[in-house]
Amino acid sequence: MQITVLWSDLKAFANARSLSIQWVIVNGCYNLAAIDGSMELNAQIKIESPANADQVEFETSYKNAGNRTLGQSSAFASKQLGSKKLYRRKHGFSGNCPPGVLTDIPFTVPYALCKINKVEVIGCESGDLVNLKVYDSVTGMVQQSMGIPAGSVNPSFLLNQFGFNVVMPHGSYTDHSEYDAELYGGMIIEVEYFNNGVSAKVIGVNVTLHEVK
Repeated sequence: MQITVLWSDLKAFANARSLSIQWVIVNGCYNLAAIDGSMELNAQIKIESPANADQVEFETSYKNAGNRTLGQSSAFASKQLGSKKLYRRKHGFSGNCPPGVLTDIPFTVPYALCKINKVEVIGCESGDLVNLKVYDSVTGMVQQSMGIPAGSVNPSFLLNQFGFNVVMPHGSYTDHSEYDAELYGGMIIEVEYFNNGVSAKVIGVNVTLHEVK
């Protein structure tokens, strides 16, 4: 959807979403666009001599940072999410897995709110199996948010399962989702690992989280 607005409105839209303003000079005007997904705001600033106030502001504070490739961002930078921002966080954890048994490898979410979209398993062997589960906190935070009294919650209750006997390759395995899932502080991500070999092995797990704050 394209909307033509004043420079002040386009500027506010771009600032709120940390957008690079796209610009081109046509017929003596800066033709501007701020694009966020399907939403596009357009505006014009006339180029004058001496420069008008909007022209001065754009050329001083926005022009040099404009025309970046859409979606481009610096490594480890934050991304706007409504009135909040996403900050990429990567965590690793591991567990010792004896042969022939299912071993739980847990990780407790350390952020009040975050999103997860990637899991890596390191040190696996062909034929090993993995389940990926998410549990409520030990205080039953999610259950309480659904109206269950604190005295009636089931601590560390299984909320969802995302992996079901996923067959591992040799060496490492990565699962990346095109969309994310929300997690809250105290919830537990648990990798259940079945070692199908004949000797114990240490399995490492990396998760890619995006803290919302």
